[in-house]
Amino acid sequence: SDIHLTGQMSHRYYHRAFEWIESKRPDLIVIAGDIVDYEHALQDMEPILGGLDAPLGKLYVLGNHDKRLADPLQVCERMNGLGWTDLGCQIYRAQRGKT
Repeated sequence: SDIHLTGQMSHRYYHRAFEWIESKRPDLIVIAGDIVDYEHALQDMEPILGGLDAPLGKLYVLGNHDKRLADPLQVCERMNGLGWTDLGCQIYRAQRGKT
């Protein structure tokens, strides 16, 4: 939660954190808001968040920092394009072992 992409932390920092998370083999990954703090950090979303994956999905909601951008839908468009699911206006049901 609260990744706060600002453009100040290196991609390597995030990749190391996410490598640790993926080593735990999560069933589901959720980002609960505050993905991006500044418009210039939108370009960091793909290289940082694009490689994450989990069998039951990758979900997100926007936080108050995301909504401070001139056009918060830019965050949604980029996240959706990277295969993330926006939970802001929908219900998501995941079941282990079901096809």
